[in-house]
Amino acid sequence: MYDFMRDQIPDGVRVPYKVIRWWLLSCYYSYCRSKINGMNRRNDTWGDGERELGYAYEQFEVAYQMPLEIFMLEVLTLILDAGVGSPVFYEYHCSRMKKILRGSNIPQLIAGLPEDERREFISDLALLKKNIKVDEDFRSLIREDGQIEIEIEIERERQSSTSITPNIEESFLRKICKLIKRVIG
Repeated sequence: MYDFMRDQIPDGVRVPYKVIRWWLLSCYYSYCRSKINGMNRRNDTWGDGERELGYAYEQFEVAYQMPLEIFMLEVLTLILDAGVGSPVFYEYHCSRMKKILRGSNIPQLIAGLPEDERREFISDLALLKKNIKVDEDFRSLIREDGQIEIEIEIERERQSSTSITPNIEESFLRKICKLIKRVIG
């Protein structure tokens, strides 16, 4: 559980979405403050391509270990960018998200989130579906309600049987392969 007073998460415990957002925004804020101070003291200016979001992202790019945390950081980064970033920016972040989807069971992990956190995260995914700068292949995996398309298939299979039978497992693997082929191209 997150220790608010010490601003710490114990090892091995997943960092909640709101804490990832809070930490990212905290770095974003710190960079802006530092930039203002630099402008006042040294007449610093903003460089070409210099972005406070880029600074904040770099502070956490390798900080998270769990695939869901990394995926959440990528989603937050694109939400905070709000369509301002360059095509290269979007290509980089969409590529990272697709790589995470290929290597982990993100939809199942999302389904296991506490209800409030899941609802907020799904809502942000739904916003990415509407952002035309987000890679079309990635957007095609997100439904209008923010759920990742494969998550729906997992839930249908879970509801149709309480135990995994070879047929369901085989069907699930076929769907995973189909999704990976769609994402990889």
